[in-house]
Amino acid sequence: MLRKEFIALIKIRDHARKAVRYCESLQSFDEFDSSPMVAEAAFFNLLQIGELSHDILSEETKALLPGIPWDSVYGLRNRIVHGYADIDNVIIFSTIKNDLPVLIGEVERIVGSNESEDFEAEPDRNSDPVNGAANRAAIREMLGESAEEQDG
Repeated sequence: MLRKEFIALIKIRDHARKAVRYCESLQSFDEFDSSPMVAEAAFFNLLQIGELSHDILSEETKALLPGIPWDSVYGLRNRIVHGYADIDNVIIFSTIKNDLPVLIGEVERIVGSNESEDFEAEPDRNSDPVNGAANRAAIREMLGESAEEQDG
């Protein structure tokens, strides 16, 4: 597992914890539905979970958590972002109350088992064709800037 994936799992866990914490005092869906600030805070954290799981976690890392329906996690993110036929707040509330505690437990199981492990090295940004030093120098040259002007 790459270090960035480990960090993403920690962020996923933390966003899930926040959503659960925001809703823990709510005893019913009606309370959730009548608390727009709580709902919006929970939506934000669900969005973050979906983004992190889709954009950073590899299929190999997701396979370490087979009990998590990763396609559904990202699908929920899409429904929130794009508002497909409006969002069913009952599903959101149920996800927070029932599914996020499971996600938290599963992610903690992996994060806990990897805390002392070495991570695969991150790619060297200087050899990366998009972000590397050679590319930055070429961009500076195109803009007519010297390295000293850009760095100083």
